[in-house]
Amino acid sequence: VQTKFTPVVADLMKLDEAVKAIEATGEHIDLLVNNAGLVILKETIDVTEEDIDQSTIIHVKVPICLSQLVARDLIKRGTSGAIVNISTTVSKIASAGRMPYTMTKVAMNNATMAMAVELAKHKVG
Repeated sequence: VQTKFTPVVADLMKLDEAVKAIEATGEHIDLLVNNAGLVILKETIDVTEEDIDQSTIIHVKVPICLSQLVARDLIKRGTSGAIVNISTTVSKIASAGRMPYTMTKVAMNNATMAMAVELAKHKVG
């Protein structure tokens, strides 16, 4: 089995640029690991709208959009593949001072389960 790994370095807060960087490799992705993270350590009453937006972009929007990109390509090629979303125990057991992180990881966990159910028929797991 031949394995090729092509790393892509991108600012995930700029999703369009990240997608362009991925597409510029000219490679197909058979395995996607969403592992970017951002922990904002603030009490709930001090969390800003910007904090919530940043956490939502990194932990929910980016993984979903990249998963869609990879899943569409896998389905189009008729190839099986895998999408792995890294989470945290904080999504199951709340921790003080991490509300945006906890909230968005819970959302991503549920989105991951929904995607898994839908994509299983295409052998994308």
